Amino acid sequence: MNRPAPLSMARDLLDFPALGFNPAPGSVDSVHEAVASLDRISQRIQEIGPRLDAEASWTGSAAEAYHAAAEQMQRRLAMRLEAVETVRQALRQWAGELATNQEEARRYEREAEEAQHALAAARDHPIFAGAAAVVAPDRAAELREELARTEQAVADAEARLRGVIDQAQRLRDRHEQHAASVARAIRGTESLLEVPFGKEGAMDTLIATVTGWFGRGGGEGDDVPDPSSWPKPDAGSGPWGAEDPTWRDYLTKAKWEAAATAAEAMGRTNAAHHMRHYLGNSGETLYVDPGRILRDCPDFRTAVENELAAHDAEWRRRALEEFRKNGGKPVRIPVETDWQVYRVSQQESQDWELALGAFSHKTTGVVEVKPSPTGGEPEITMRYQVNVYDAYNWNKGWGTDIPQAGGNVSDDELGRLHQVGLAREFEIKGESETMTRPVGDGSTKSPIEPPTDKRDGGRTDPTR
Repeated sequence: MNRPAPLSMARDLLDFPALGFNPAPGSVDSVHEAVASLDRISQRIQEIGPRLDAEASWTGSAAEAYHAAAEQMQRRLAMRLEAVETVRQALRQWAGELATNQEEARRYEREAEEAQHALAAARDHPIFAGAAAVVAPDRAAELREELARTEQAVADAEARLRGVIDQAQRLRDRHEQHAASVARAIRGTESLLEVPFGKEGAMDTLIATVTGWFGRGGGEGDDVPDPSSWPKPDAGSGPWGAEDPTWRDYLTKAKWEAAATAAEAMGRTNAAHHMRHYLGNSGETLYVDPGRILRDCPDFRTAVENELAAHDAEWRRRALEEFRKNGGKPVRIPVETDWQVYRVSQQESQDWELALGAFSHKTTGVVEVKPSPTGGEPEITMRYQVNVYDAYNWNKGWGTDIPQAGGNVSDDELGRLHQVGLAREFEIKGESETMTRPVGDGSTKSPIEPPTDKRDGGRTDPTR
């Protein structure tokens, strides 16, 4: 789904470099301008009504047709006025919340910048440069204490930065939800308004400004259901922080921070992002864009296409049966596939193979049947989303091939960071943008055009 964004990602990174994303995009002035346009529209509608009543004083047989038309026009004007008021009230509320959210976003940006400076200062401590050097026994205890203090300073700064970013992400979520409700209010009344906001096409611009890049909010795919269930993660490395970290554990964490930097330099941006999230020690769910996985992994895209084609005949049969029961009127039925496991190979994508390895995927959607406008066979289409799930954890006795770390690495090494509380395992979830496809008889498959904004996960990508 290609949607215009009110602010470019480059502008977001320019205005919010510390956060890496804009938690509250939008223009308060643009919303005020739209409200002013609605005020003028409301006034014009209210001026038309009395004129119709005045003209309705005519008498005679010629006036009968006019009376009927005037009554119909009055009803339409009343509905239009109500629609204008609905959108106007929604936008007025939105303008106030938008201003508040943007002030909060600017505060988070300032706090994130301060936390980044503190983190950089802690990481630049000279003790890290000689942490692996051999030292005299009489100084070992002193250096361990100093390293522990410095590591704690780094951890505190990381936690502070993570906390600010988490607050900004929660603001973004609230912002998206309200923006989606405003977008739905506008779209729900568009057919009644029948007039643009001042300039031609301004309504579409306003809707784009409200919805922007916000997930599914207010869009045509709002009725696409969420998965009825999600997979359960396995035990992984066990309880978090069950043991106290040692000197060697701090060095192991520093090693993997360096490995993440090396992976990013080699273009393995998703792998680096996931490793940093693990080392960030929050344990919070990480959200990914399945559209990018579909784009970067052609074999995965083929697997989803084949799975949908395998269900087409049954979904088509069910939809047509409901269509006939409904007397030939449009019907919609929710559908979903089962969770399937897909393993990314290094040949397909070294980045996603390191970032996800094997992950689960499920497609949810709505199959819709509409009568043909030409009287032929009914039209059957499906709006759908691809959902992914993975648990970023480590299993005892397993190993992973990570070139940036020198080859095959035991899961025990990475899992120990979780056990001693220096990193934390987490879940990965994601739902793609809504896509549309025809539903055939299963004999052929419909190619998927991955819905993604073409971010590459690099340093200019706010999702990295």
